[in-house]
Amino acid sequence: MRSLLLLLLSLLAAAALAGCGADSLVGGIAERTTPSGGVTRAATGARACQRTSRVVEVGISATRYPRVLAHIDAAVRAGYPRVLRIRRDGADQRRDRLLRGIPTRPGYDRDEWPMAMARADWRAHVAYVPSGENRGAGASVGLKLRRWCDGVRFTVVGY
Repeated sequence: MRSLLLLLLSLLAAAALAGCGADSLVGGIAERTTPSGGVTRAATGARACQRTSRVVEVGISATRYPRVLAHIDAAVRAGYPRVLRIRRDGADQRRDRLLRGIPTRPGYDRDEWPMAMARADWRAHVAYVPSGENRGAGASVGLKLRRWCDGVRFTVVGY
């Protein structure tokens, strides 16, 4: 109990030093969003995510991942959103529910848009894309979104 109290006090002290309230603490980081939507952070010893009010642009290579980007465009034309929100919890269950009954093809993955970690329910647009391309794009997007908290809005763009 004493160590829990000390941890709480250290988090509150870090928040005060950063000019934040206790409600601004995220996973051991005291943070403050600037008026322009930027993020300031003060570490309290634990690794944490970042929040922002702006839409984060996640760029992926148009030469390496052309079919993934074409699938995103087709899904958006079909009515699916371009701007997504990170929702990591339940992603595996949403993916499993969506892909149930959609057969696999050798050398191809069933690409989803919106991706499982960014949709509120199981429904999404599915397209077959070469496995290497889909997995490379997924790894790139995942790496670039790793630092952002659930709830942060983002869009994937080609460069």
